[in-house]
Amino acid sequence: MRTMALRDFQQRGAASLPPGSLADPLLLSGRNGQYFLVPVTGSDVGRQYEALRQALAILSIRQTQLKAREAGLDRMTMEDIEAEISATRAERRMLKTAK
Repeated sequence: MRTMALRDFQQRGAASLPPGSLADPLLLSGRNGQYFLVPVTGSDVGRQYEALRQALAILSIRQTQLKAREAGLDRMTMEDIEAEISATRAERRMLKTAK
């Protein structure tokens, strides 16, 4: 994966891109985060945008699943889940009546 300082890209624009970088995504790194610069190929921008959004959504789901597994939530039974739901509902009812 090619990387570049975000500041270089901001200052010099396309002239700062490494040769041949228009074919692959480029990782721009700065103090406030990292960003992908993804080239658009062909004329079907809408489909490419949707494919990118789907890939990011799948990644987000996988990260959430990993966190749940690490927290042991994958071992919860239906009874455990129902107990959590009941406890949350009871707490919300108590808060409503306290107002």
